[in-house]
Amino acid sequence: MIGFMKQKVKTGHIFCAVLVLCTLVFTACPDPNGPGTKTALAAPRNVQVRENDFTLTWAEVNDAVEYRVDIDSEQAIITRNNYYSLEEKLAAKSGVYKIEVKALAGSSSQFTDSAYSDAIEIEPPEYIFEYDEEEENTQNIRAAQAAAGNLAISGLTNYGKTLNNVVIPVSIGGGTVRSILSNAFAGNTNMASIVIAATITKIEGGAFNNCTALATITFAAPENDETLEIESPPKRES
Repeated sequence: MIGFMKQKVKTGHIFCAVLVLCTLVFTACPDPNGPGTKTALAAPRNVQVRENDFTLTWAEVNDAVEYRVDIDSEQAIITRNNYYSLEEKLAAKSGVYKIEVKALAGSSSQFTDSAYSDAIEIEPPEYIFEYDEEEENTQNIRAAQAAAGNLAISGLTNYGKTLNNVVIPVSIGGGTVRSILSNAFAGNTNMASIVIAATITKIEGGAFNNCTALATITFAAPENDETLEIESPPKRES
């Protein structure tokens, strides 16, 4: 009887020791798929600029709470939508801008923020102006990178025609803007002001005819003491 009790106590001690050991193992090594582990959200894909309204768009990311849009790593915009209008930030600017997007997880989420999307580079004037190479006078060239040379503004894109304030840049796609062609802005009823780049040396006749809302034309100082030739002043139909 005493031997049986000793055997029972010994077995009980072994069971308790195994139970404690299992508890320690599971505490020190949590399930990799358990509540202590978070997974990164997928990075946004299909980041692009919609040409008709100069809006940045991307595919929605499952479980994302918000998105962060970085412009040249300097301007950070937080939005809950999978799109963002670039008009306020970039419509009046020239130059090339790098844009990246990342998905953000909430603080109580089981996920962490995503990596950034593949970066895209955009040049705002290419979404606003139609332009030609002066030497060839080929209409409506809007290639991403125009051949280096002199360019002539021939009109506005559909998005450009919606703007109230237009700023003609010194260059587009590597080419220098030198002139404004006849009827380039004729009949525009939205444009209230326009800034003419310092590099422009010629404005052909009728460029601003019947721009009924146009109140201000600002001329930047010409480069290298060049003169600006204006073939005829704007006309409005009575």
